[in-house]
Amino acid sequence: MPPGPDPTRRAGRSAPVRAVLLDFGGTLVGGAPEPYRGWRDVFEARGIPIDPARYERANALALRRLGHLQYRLLGASPTFWDRVHAATLVELGVDDPGGALVAALREWATSPEQHPPFPEARATVLALRRAGVTVHVLSNNTDYLLESLERLGWVGLFDSVTFSQEAGAEKPDPRVFRFALARSGTAPGETIHVGDSWVADYEGATGAGLRAVWLTRDRKAPPRPAPVIHRLDELEGRLDR
Repeated sequence: MPPGPDPTRRAGRSAPVRAVLLDFGGTLVGGAPEPYRGWRDVFEARGIPIDPARYERANALALRRLGHLQYRLLGASPTFWDRVHAATLVELGVDDPGGALVAALREWATSPEQHPPFPEARATVLALRRAGVTVHVLSNNTDYLLESLERLGWVGLFDSVTFSQEAGAEKPDPRVFRFALARSGTAPGETIHVGDSWVADYEGATGAGLRAVWLTRDRKAPPRPAPVIHRLDELEGRLDR
């Protein structure tokens, strides 16, 4: 299916693009860390037996107790997932007095190996910035995202980073997009959001009044006509300045 119309030339949206918001997982980086695999790797490296079914039960119990805290822990220590991991260890009956296991689980979850960058990601961000566009991350994520970006060597690459934990809601909720817009200092009509989820990214952004481009690396057809790219660098050269 041919790409949809250029997102910068839609009727009624003639303002030049001043900011691009980029999703993280599936857009800038690949991989989808599977939690049990991290637990298995961390435990096996230390000679601690772990049963998948027991882990799933323990993790479910921890999330049931602590899930409501996800949007209340910004800036707190330990982070939300650190607390969930610690509670899961308690449910498993595994002692971690010095927090070494919790630290190892965080290191696994935020490692570049779990979030391999797409080849064109960094170059595209730099090209957009050279074109005079500010570039921001907007992700359904927790403060683990900040550590992931640091470990990728991407600190300073983006003009701002917004994750759902601090916004108090997840895409496609318009509150997340308003939070990111406040940081970008741009209006919805001069801001493009790019992401790989049709509902969370494309419908969420357009529902909040932003321009949007759907990134579909596997070349799926959009549910309805929409601006489509298959690689991030296809966004270059499509911005009215």
